[in-house]
Amino acid sequence: MSLHLIEITKNILNVVLFALNNGIEFGNGKYQWKFDEKEGIIETHQGIKFKMDTVDLLDETFLYQIHFSGFNLKGKVVITAGAYIGDTPLFYSYYGAKVFAFEPDPNSFEKAKENIDLNPDLKNNIILKNYAIGNDGEIDFPIGDDSGGSSIYNVGGKDKIKVKSVSIKTILNEFNISDPYLLDFDIKGSEFRYWRSINF
Repeated sequence: MSLHLIEITKNILNVVLFALNNGIEFGNGKYQWKFDEKEGIIETHQGIKFKMDTVDLLDETFLYQIHFSGFNLKGKVVITAGAYIGDTPLFYSYYGAKVFAFEPDPNSFEKAKENIDLNPDLKNNIILKNYAIGNDGEIDFPIGDDSGGSSIYNVGGKDKIKVKSVSIKTILNEFNISDPYLLDFDIKGSEFRYWRSINF
């Protein structure tokens, strides 16, 4: 069996386990999800598409709705740091927000770009940047293991890459944001460190 076929089989198994663990039904019903095995795409009941190899945290965002901030975010600006595979920016965009999303891990960033590209109607409301949130400058960021747990505090023996780091103040200036509705920080240990430095 080729490595490619093994990877596809593993991804399909992950989708099946994800569905079983979360009580998801696949089909064409109102609350059913769709799965295109040939194209390798899973689609939430809201109609948001993802590559099947990025299914792991969709339950938090689209079933438990841990980022829920209102049914109508039209005209509101959301800044989300730690965009991971693009699930949170797509979620906020689905509800109408203009989303500025930041993901420092290069692997997660590429997956986020792929997933956002699968949703052209939602993509128009998302600006995605390969930035870390913190102090202005550069940081040595450990290349993650695709688990969503990448952090400057979890380096171990991992390879590192230079990543642009920006402060919230710089984001507000760079993108001409005067009144953000929501700051959603999921930056694995740095939330409180940088929260104190925010100065609007």
